[in-house]
Amino acid sequence: WGPADGPCCTIGDFRLDLTKPPADKWNSSAKKVFTLAFLDRDDPELAALKPTKEDVGRLFVSNFRATRSKMLWAQLEPADKEEEKQVRRRQERKRWLYFRRVRAAERSQKTNRHLGLLGALGIDGMSTDASDHNTGTGRPIFRIMNKLWRHPNATGCLRTLDGLHRDSRFRPLRRNTQGAHPHDRILSSLPSTSPPVPGLPSGLYNPKWLGLQTDAIREYLEIIESGPYDFSHPAEIDE
Repeated sequence: WGPADGPCCTIGDFRLDLTKPPADKWNSSAKKVFTLAFLDRDDPELAALKPTKEDVGRLFVSNFRATRSKMLWAQLEPADKEEEKQVRRRQERKRWLYFRRVRAAERSQKTNRHLGLLGALGIDGMSTDASDHNTGTGRPIFRIMNKLWRHPNATGCLRTLDGLHRDSRFRPLRRNTQGAHPHDRILSSLPSTSPPVPGLPSGLYNPKWLGLQTDAIREYLEIIESGPYDFSHPAEIDE
């Protein structure tokens, strides 16, 4: 079948190819069939909502992706499922780490100048960690994997924000506040395998790492030439 042959199916013989993404030729054709049939329904509630083709198309793609994800998940072997769960948990920790640092930077005029740094690095610019449950304490330790591409001074800057966040959880009466607390993260020599964040000012990249990259990688990064970035915090915060 090809798009030149007309619709891939009819609403009476409606078929999707869940082995392919929604943008696949077959699924794109099926989306058009579904959209036209959906909008052609004699339904007073539908007429009142007045959805557009774009609205129905977005709903179709959203449901398609959810159904496809469930199918692909069901096909995974148990070991692969566990690995995927670990990846998702790791990404979720990075996401919360990022937002905790943003909240910490927002707390004071002395730290909010680093909001631009956080915005540029984004979630993907936060350090990944690997959990170690064999600590003998019953509580896992998360070993931080080094982002070799990121400027080494960024680590101290970001960890200071982590300290400010932890400190804020016990103020003003030095009592613990509600909610999940940051887990124990320790530095390690493990390198991160995540790709570098592109499009950053040159001052945010590790100059030694950058000097070792090929012209092709530097072109991919689309580096914004800039001066050095001041990663420091005021002395009273660093103390």
